[in-house]
Amino acid sequence: MLLKYFDKTNLSKVKVANHPQWLEVMADVAENSYGAYRGIVYDTPELVKYYFQATPLKEITRMKIGSRPAKRVDTERIEDLRSIPWVFAWMQSRHNLPGWLGVDEGLMNTRTVSLAALRKMYDHWEFFKAMTDNIQMIIAKADFDIAQHYAALVEPETLGKEMYEMLQTRFEKTRRAIISVSGQKEILDNNPILQRSITLRNPYVDPMSFMQVELLKRLRRENISIEQRKELEEVMFLCINGIAAGLRNTG
Repeated sequence: MLLKYFDKTNLSKVKVANHPQWLEVMADVAENSYGAYRGIVYDTPELVKYYFQATPLKEITRMKIGSRPAKRVDTERIEDLRSIPWVFAWMQSRHNLPGWLGVDEGLMNTRTVSLAALRKMYDHWEFFKAMTDNIQMIIAKADFDIAQHYAALVEPETLGKEMYEMLQTRFEKTRRAIISVSGQKEILDNNPILQRSITLRNPYVDPMSFMQVELLKRLRRENISIEQRKELEEVMFLCINGIAAGLRNTG
């Protein structure tokens, strides 16, 4: 059992970054998280349909913000999409999915690891603490109340509702897992400056998210003219930039 090491090690005197048993535990957590992530992203065809409709990906791909095309091949396959637009689109729709999906499975359902062990790693291993704190920052910037409005864009409606509820459940599990491991009551309690910053800026970002949802509805109508589409896209590009600036993340 890997956990036996945690009871015998004097944590105040070891160089934990090179502590082999912690690296083994981290490898187990990573493998479990990776499997959960791939199981949803690559083995759930419904997620791909949800992603292309519940995010402004198509609008992002028309922006001149990168040196390479957003897709390697013009398909609707995750494998053909470059990493930056993949993350950016999820951030815009306030899901922030790539930053947290699978974490709950790795932290809470890895049989070789206990919560007590993870808490010791968080308290004494800077790498693990930095990784955990980065995940909680991503969680703090997500907003599934707003994401639900993006989910309502998905057709058929049952698909949007089903995928949203699944992702929202996984998000809540991850949020609780991070709180448990870090020993807090709420996300970012250990970083009150960032916590307050996000709380203060959200009221300014949220209206742009609602505006973006409405713009997506209008852009997806079939009976709009080329001129109308151009005007709507110009406003959409401003909206995308505004949300990215407000969240201080492109992904």
